[in-house]
Amino acid sequence: MRESRLKQLLQRLALRTQFLPFTWLYRALYAWAVWLCVRRLQRISGVCSIYLRRGLASGRPLYGLSDIDLLVMVDTERHEQAAARVRYQYELLRRAIPMLPEGELWLYHPQQFRELYEHSEFYRNRFDQGRREWRRLFGEDIFQYLPPPSGEEGFLALQELNPAWYYLA
Repeated sequence: MRESRLKQLLQRLALRTQFLPFTWLYRALYAWAVWLCVRRLQRISGVCSIYLRRGLASGRPLYGLSDIDLLVMVDTERHEQAAARVRYQYELLRRAIPMLPEGELWLYHPQQFRELYEHSEFYRNRFDQGRREWRRLFGEDIFQYLPPPSGEEGFLALQELNPAWYYLA
């Protein structure tokens, strides 16, 4: 109960301080948090790239309320061990950085990333959007291994929503 009131108070404060000079403070705080995340995660052997996704990457953050959403690509023969180390470091970072959400770390192996792109319309649309909006923070470009984007955005959105329409009908 007490924790939820504190969280609500902090959210109200963040909403009321969405103007200068507070936005400069928020930008510096978010930049520091992203730098710390990249610094800690890039040291793990097997991490080949780190991407920033969603609000911060697209330039539409609501400072104080936006989360830092990361995608980490792990490429080794023992990718399960490297993925476990990335998850552990992420949980340690979450204790110090309140903008890191629980369960929002995307963690892929390059082969899995390619298979999702090739066989799932939903992920193909997400990853094609990621080509335009995600910001690479460390490592190699993961999109160079994917085929070029296919079609128009409206067509991709229609294909993504088609199963939902079928289910609702």
